[in-house]
Amino acid sequence: MLDVRIAERSDEGREPLSHLAVVRAATRAAHAKIEALPSMVRLMSDDFSPAEYRAHLARLLGFYEPLESALARSAGDVRPPLLRSRFLIADLLQLGLTLEQICALPRCELPSIASPGAFGALYVYEGAALGGQVIARRLQRFFRSERGFAFYRCDALGTRDRWIAFCNSINAAAAENQAAICDAALAVFDAFCQWFEREDDRTAGDV
Repeated sequence: MLDVRIAERSDEGREPLSHLAVVRAATRAAHAKIEALPSMVRLMSDDFSPAEYRAHLARLLGFYEPLESALARSAGDVRPPLLRSRFLIADLLQLGLTLEQICALPRCELPSIASPGAFGALYVYEGAALGGQVIARRLQRFFRSERGFAFYRCDALGTRDRWIAFCNSINAAAAENQAAICDAALAVFDAFCQWFEREDDRTAGDV
């Protein structure tokens, strides 16, 4: 379990950092590790191919679908709409996969998310949508196409508003849940890295 005291202010008389600030500090290294994954670096490569992009989306679906299921079970009333796996399915259909092929794609196994830490998992889920806007704009220009970018575009107009609402919600969470929130965020980051690093006989690149 993460000792969140490393991220608290030690100056006497100052208020502790918000939950959001603590989670951001605690997950900074994990976030950098994801950005350095070869599959993520490839997104910005000059020779990135449509086939690679389709395989990348297929792999993302294998992560996001189980994550949304776990969040639906644990987050209760605090969770926003969990629609990103639907966007991935729509993109894959537009890019030529059939529903049968999509159903056959591998899915990762995620550990359960305990309710006190649900905000940590949502921090990863909602924060990723912000970064997706940049990726969508870059790939749309690169491929000269508007097709297959629902996941990364997400709800372009509502993404920032949802993020602001989430930030307000996480900062209002009970103080005693701070360690659980950080641990859950780190667990989701770690699961994402393992999923994309893992060699699998049924990788999305086979589709």
